[in-house]
Amino acid sequence: MYLIQWYGPFSNRKELKRWEDDQKENFFLYLFQGKRKNKRSFRYYCGMTFYRKNSNASVAVRMGDSNHHIHSFEKERPETISIWIGKIANLAHPHLYDVRLCENMITSEMAQIEIDSISIENETNTLAPNQNTYIINEWYDQDRIEYRPKSSDYISNRIPDVISYYAPTKSLYRAKKLVFCGNLQ
Repeated sequence: MYLIQWYGPFSNRKELKRWEDDQKENFFLYLFQGKRKNKRSFRYYCGMTFYRKNSNASVAVRMGDSNHHIHSFEKERPETISIWIGKIANLAHPHLYDVRLCENMITSEMAQIEIDSISIENETNTLAPNQNTYIINEWYDQDRIEYRPKSSDYISNRIPDVISYYAPTKSLYRAKKLVFCGNLQ
């Protein structure tokens, strides 16, 4: 089971880098959405980064790679970009396997259930994982306050709060948005 805490939205890589540099933890997952030139609908991407040879993981560094998908959105319609970065909060030191499994589960859910494979920028990881996977997503703004956007197009509204995948039957269960029921004593 994985608890992913997402932080954002960031409107560009520069804003993301400033915020990420001020944090003490590592962020291994990221989501972004944007619109292509002359298109009305959003496109979505889920990615990961992990330790590099000479440095810790950094989403901003990964997005700076010359072949990253975000560059075409920055050139065509930068005002439509929204970036979220995530950490696996229930693991002190997640392994590459854990990060890949989370990315794979989110990407396959987006491509096959929530959005569609045409609106997803990911060219890989759209098939379900081969093991049971359970993910809880929590959304926070840059001040670490719970974030609930109104627009249904926001990526934080498109990704379910809870994803439960049972591999033997390839069954996916999800709770789109958890609802506050009250406080317990």
